Amino acid sequence: MSTGADFVRAAHDYFVDEPRPFPVEPKPFVPAWLSLRNLLRPVPAFALGLALGVSALVVRNATTHRSPQVITEAFLTESRSGELKTIQVSKDREVALRFEIPPRGDFSGYQAQIVTETGKVESSSPISAQQAKEAVYLLVDTATLSPGRYFLVIQGVNDKDAAHRPLTEVARYAFDLKFQR
Repeated sequence: MSTGADFVRAAHDYFVDEPRPFPVEPKPFVPAWLSLRNLLRPVPAFALGLALGVSALVVRNATTHRSPQVITEAFLTESRSGELKTIQVSKDREVALRFEIPPRGDFSGYQAQIVTETGKVESSSPISAQQAKEAVYLLVDTATLSPGRYFLVIQGVNDKDAAHRPLTEVARYAFDLKFQR
């Protein structure tokens, strides 16, 4: 038993009595707010918060845009008597304008334009010759329009002379846009 006690006493003397060396050069004083470690601590938390915020925003926008909506549909016909089609729709909704393109001329495609009474083009959409064989649906965002009289002007486009000559008007449909309250 004395061997164990002698060993413990010798180990105690060896580890306790030996002086510990000090660093040769003391560390310079750096305020806590300037320490790189303290400056970088908020970065992961900020990145995580930013990622969560962006993902929540994306999910909200995706569900908003995918929700079913009632779209007003209006069938436009050429009117020789000056008759005006009235379309009533909510301000920030879309309206589907349905129309047929009369087979006048041999065109490679068509251009559909929403034009005001003063001649200002509000929107323009290309229509292929294949699409023109059947009734065409043109989805119009009413948030970009004001109440009033508009024309849907259909122009024929030929690939070879589209850049040099004005387009040929094929059809013109008049309609009056009114917003519901």
